[in-house]
Amino acid sequence: MTKLSNLGDIFSKFAVPNYLVKVLNPLSQSIRLGFLTGRIPECFLEIRALIEQLARSFQADLRFPKEKLFTGKLARVDAQESMLMNLVEHMDSQAADFLTELENGWIDTDESLTGQGGAAGTAAGPTPYTSQDLPKVLQLTDSLKKFRELLSRAMEKWKANLDK
Repeated sequence: MTKLSNLGDIFSKFAVPNYLVKVLNPLSQSIRLGFLTGRIPECFLEIRALIEQLARSFQADLRFPKEKLFTGKLARVDAQESMLMNLVEHMDSQAADFLTELENGWIDTDESLTGQGGAAGTAAGPTPYTSQDLPKVLQLTDSLKKFRELLSRAMEKWKANLDK
């Protein structure tokens, strides 16, 4: 088992904890804000970025455990693998399928929503959705659920590799 004396050691050595703080947290807030302001298509793009960067961080820690700093790990994984999809596939086969679904147009980003937020992309307040928006809202809900499941699996795998 890897023993680290303090939080600073964890954040300096591992890419995944940095992902959780520097990518997952802000993009999760962005998804929430996007939903509230009627920007559901952008929420799907945020989910895609969450998956890709999770895979990048996960593979960096997995492939380069002896590298002392997480930045070195990320640089090496970037130099070794130019296709993010390959990193996703190596992390989790279900994640690769999920990412393909997101890439294959689950939602048309050019299509506006029927709620007020669809017409005004800069709405500052909550958007009232209509029944016509329900399929898109349900797709987003399903995508977020799949992402949470993926994140849980990835964290279990990451912890198992850390314990070796």
